[in-house]
Amino acid sequence: MKWVDDRSYFDSVEEMVQPGRVALLVIDQQNDFTHPEGYYAKFGLDLSMVQDMTPRINGLTDAARSAGVPVIWSQNIIKQGFVSDSPVWLAAHARMGLEHLSQEEFYTLEGTWGAEIFEECTVEDADIVLPKLRSTVFHDTPLEALLRAHGLETLVICGQVTEGCVDNTIRGARDRDFYTPLVMDAVGSTSEERHDRVMAIWTGRIPTPTSEDLIGIWSS
Repeated sequence: MKWVDDRSYFDSVEEMVQPGRVALLVIDQQNDFTHPEGYYAKFGLDLSMVQDMTPRINGLTDAARSAGVPVIWSQNIIKQGFVSDSPVWLAAHARMGLEHLSQEEFYTLEGTWGAEIFEECTVEDADIVLPKLRSTVFHDTPLEALLRAHGLETLVICGQVTEGCVDNTIRGARDRDFYTPLVMDAVGSTSEERHDRVMAIWTGRIPTPTSEDLIGIWSS
């Protein structure tokens, strides 16, 4: 802990992630984004990075639960009939293969297998699954209220995609005054170039521990 006059702040990852002041957030690790039979794979996107990080995410969630750290999974959802889409999001989804509003094959449609948490991830009954309709996990979800209710100051962030929901959630968390360690080997994208560009922005601005770093802290 460091001080500026009579005010203090946490200066190390170890301080930020102590049980009782931290939650672990896994962003959008879902079948349609990660599974070899999901929508992104069928659309021809490179899933190697988001698939490779799954064992590290499972290691993190196991260590968090053992230490009494809440585990939260965000779940990107598109409402059937695309009724949740504004014109901005209709345009974005058209670039990803949307042709008509009654389309039954698209990513993370509500109630479909593709919207479920990636089947190789371990989700326990005590974990919290938060559906969301927009990029940041804070938009119209109870995430902030949950963190405040439990007196938590830190949100450890992992998941996908680095340049989209991960980046936007980091910004939303910082705007709400949460510490935001980003797990450098447990975030990923379908584009290594975009991933590297965003990681370069955050490295040095926020803590970027490895999954092994955090597991070591929580295990001790």
